[in-house]
Amino acid sequence: MARKTILGMSAALALCAAVVSVSAFGATKWTFNGSNTITSDDGVWGVSVSKSGTSLTVNKVSTWPTKPADPTQLDLRLPITDESGTAYQITGFVQAAFENVTCVSEIDFPKNLTSFGASYCFKNCSNLARVVFEEPSQLTTINDYAFQSCGKLHTIEPYLPT
Repeated sequence: MARKTILGMSAALALCAAVVSVSAFGATKWTFNGSNTITSDDGVWGVSVSKSGTSLTVNKVSTWPTKPADPTQLDLRLPITDESGTAYQITGFVQAAFENVTCVSEIDFPKNLTSFGASYCFKNCSNLARVVFEEPSQLTTINDYAFQSCGKLHTIEPYLPT
């Protein structure tokens, strides 16, 4: 599969163009169940993950147990711990990890993110308007079509040169 460096992002962003407001987000932390799921403390988000040491790769994101009424922020920079207090970090995403997650308007990524999944990571995230990468970001590559059919995406911060 073709991969595109951040410097070549213009093709992925060419599909995106409108403005949408961002709703408030209530979670303050994530809990790792020790097996394959992290959950937000506000009860909205459930994330299927694969674990390697203290690094987590996101396999699939969903609202859990119920979908929020309005598109909301998903902050993946919040602390992730298990019952014993061990800290974990998200370092990557697989193909289509966020596909069809229409209830997210903003996603904030941690600076330790190194892998931005295969193509179509955010396919059909129809309300996604803003993507923020915590600085200094360790991300080196965003694959082709990562933001396919994200018609409301208008902002990626920090600005990524083309």
